[in-house]
Formats: sequence, structure tokens, C-alpha cells
Amino acid sequence: MKRIIYLLFVLGLALAACGQKTQPATTPLPTISPLDRQTRVFDTLWSAVNDQYFYADFGDANWESLSTAIR
Repeated sequence: MKRIIYLLFVLGLALAACGQKTQPATTPLPTISPLDRQTRVFDTLWSAVNDQYFYADFGDANWESLSTAIR
């Protein structure tokens, strides 16, 4: 009797697992070009340094011209 109950339980689990059809999660690929992504990273870094750099004179560097010179 215990074997029959155990077999019914296992059969129920197997049927439940077979009935579920899951689709794999898909993540869309980025559509941004590598150059655009690098430009965004540079702009973000430049802004962070511009806003938070310790020395107001940027160590005698012309910070504004560095942005345009690199581009």
C-alpha cells in the first residue's frame, strides 16, 4: 500500500513537471555602438571629475580643453 502511494506521488510530481512549459528568459542585446558606449563612459567620467575633483584649478590643467581635445 505504501508503495502505491509513493508511486502515485512520484507520478504526480512527474506529471506536474511535464505540464509546465517555461520559456528561457531572453535579454535583448544592446543596440548601441561601441563608439557611442565609450563616448558615454568618457562623458560620465569627465563630468564626475569636473564636479568632484579636489583641486579647483585641476592641477593647472585646462580641463575644459581636454574634453574637446580627446574627441
